[in-house]
Amino acid sequence: MKKLLFLFLSFLVVSIGKSQTGTTLRIDPKYARGGSASQLFDEIKYIPLESRKESTFGSVQRLQVSRHYFAFFDYSTKAVYVFEKNGKFKGRIGSLPLPGNVDALAMAMYGFVLNTVTETIFIVYDKGDKRHTKRLAVFDGSGKLLESRQLGEAFDRLGCSFAFQDGGRVIFSSGNYYEKNLSPDYLYVTRNFDTVIDSILPKQQNDPLNKSWHDQLDCQAVSGEGAIWYRLYDKTVVYTTAGGALAGYKFVLPAAMTLDSSFYGSESVLKTEQAVDIYLQKHQNYISYLTMLQKTRNILGFSFVRYNYTLPSDSYMYSLSTGTLYGNTRIVSDSLSYSLPLFNSSQIAGMDDGCIYLFIPAFSMFATADENKDQPWKTNPVLSAYFANAQNRKGNPVLVQLRLKNTL
Repeated sequence: MKKLLFLFLSFLVVSIGKSQTGTTLRIDPKYARGGSASQLFDEIKYIPLESRKESTFGSVQRLQVSRHYFAFFDYSTKAVYVFEKNGKFKGRIGSLPLPGNVDALAMAMYGFVLNTVTETIFIVYDKGDKRHTKRLAVFDGSGKLLESRQLGEAFDRLGCSFAFQDGGRVIFSSGNYYEKNLSPDYLYVTRNFDTVIDSILPKQQNDPLNKSWHDQLDCQAVSGEGAIWYRLYDKTVVYTTAGGALAGYKFVLPAAMTLDSSFYGSESVLKTEQAVDIYLQKHQNYISYLTMLQKTRNILGFSFVRYNYTLPSDSYMYSLSTGTLYGNTRIVSDSLSYSLPLFNSSQIAGMDDGCIYLFIPAFSMFATADENKDQPWKTNPVLSAYFANAQNRKGNPVLVQLRLKNTL
């Protein structure tokens, strides 16, 4: 077996006096464990999502959970959807107050954040002028616009990726992709979208990814517990808690799976998106970067991307308390899940408060039901009603909530 290649990509050095930790995760997929649903979860709940013309969506990104709502972004319709906890459709956000580039506005909506206290949805977007002026739009759960305003000049150097923290603080990514010298640090702490009060993670001079076409930290996942920040092609991710603590997780992977110095040491490869794409096309067996990053309590979820795709078999959960790696597709259904589909039909869409969430397509639900004549779900009133309605075969996916065992 080849030795693990230690990736010296931990360039996100924290140099301020805040609570912080750094953890190296040695990940080798060949040792990933599996198990039955009952071995990993205490409870599994299937929540059919109401299907009607205005609530129909395609794929799910950035699921977020509050006391009463589920909210997520769907790139196929370029909109944010909100459903109540019982699966009833609440509202949809499909546009922002000021017109602009469709793709840019879609990416801004992708970065939406559901405030778990007020249960309102916040979106920050670039006005598209030379200053890269930022605007804030706030919506209620039904999609009604509550507030629209321009942010102060101090936000011009920041990005549109952000997360809430306690005490009225909002943490932002560093800014714009066009004038990188404006932002000497990766993250900035603001108060109430009004004032920049602190900075985190100064950029390092010896970081080869500084020369990449995409060297900013972006917020990939946000929950009531905290937020995960990552850079493309970097195997180190940053986690900021709602309380203000900061942690780094550095992934160390087998050498045979990992891009080497011919990628990270080449300015000609890193400097443009096109050059990176050409390189990755020629190295499709190697892991390009991490995606689907999620965290709740001691469980960290992630998927590997090879070139520009990821498969369910590339998705994992890692226990930070026991050091155990779980291959998601090695987790099989049993009586706790009524023998219905889980990880073989979906990747993790979100994590929060000790739960993980999947979206199972309707065709997968019904295909399994058609094959299983025992119909164990008959004892569950929600599932029994779901399968009894033939119109659900072409309806929205079913949201599955899985409560993790505390012993993992």
